[in-house]
Amino acid sequence: MNSFSFLHDLASSSSNSFAILTGYIATLLSITAFMPLVYDVYKNNNTKGLVLNTLLIYFTAQIIWFLHGYALNDTPVLFSTTINMVLYSYLLYRYYTK
Repeated sequence: MNSFSFLHDLASSSSNSFAILTGYIATLLSITAFMPLVYDVYKNNNTKGLVLNTLLIYFTAQIIWFLHGYALNDTPVLFSTTINMVLYSYLLYRYYTK
């Protein structure tokens, strides 16, 4: 028996509301986890700790996730990727204009 079968049972019983709820929880967590870095760059005007390749890979991943969310009409994915793309764009802007 799968150790995560309870999640499958929960998702099956009310799949749409469970999917939406977990999507928004993931959105909240992914945005709040990233905000301290953005705030630090904004406050201190210092991009020394940023790695360009990592920023570009994450930004590209957000674009792909956005396309995925668009194809599935997944509002939480669209919402989180839009916000994350704005944040990554800011960091890339600050990186290039330092």
